[in-house]
Amino acid sequence: MNTTLEVLALILIISTIVNTIFAAEVLFKQKWGKGSKGWGILDDFHHLFDRNTVRNFSGVVTKIKYQSPLKGMSSGILVNVKNDNEELNVWLGPAWYLDHQDEKVTVKEKLEFRGSKIMLNEQPVMLASEVHKGSATLYLHDEHGYPTWCGWKKRSASFKF
Repeated sequence: MNTTLEVLALILIISTIVNTIFAAEVLFKQKWGKGSKGWGILDDFHHLFDRNTVRNFSGVVTKIKYQSPLKGMSSGILVNVKNDNEELNVWLGPAWYLDHQDEKVTVKEKLEFRGSKIMLNEQPVMLASEVHKGSATLYLHDEHGYPTWCGWKKRSASFKF
């Protein structure tokens, strides 16, 4: 009888630990990834931004597509940009964020981009950090690759209101 109680106690302890781990994971994702639909800082797409491959690119927008960059993500805005030397697809960011910006990107418009040029699905693409349209600039990632649509971030330990 003693061993039966010990086994039940051990099962109870193990199930409590497992449930606590799963609950912590769910709470963590709710706090930091809520509503990002694959575009959050904990998601795979965010980790593709490489500070070492940041460069400038300018050209004329030839196509604008709403599509998902990776399986399970919500739609993003992908623009095809062409200049005299190169044609490049540029990911701007999530549609749910960009659709609420004052400036819009249109076909046949000449734009300047700054971003991380990477390989995605075996194709060269740029993950835009800035889009320059005349005197207006849309900031999409900071110098560390942190996306602007992820909201608040801690700048330093002394940051206070």
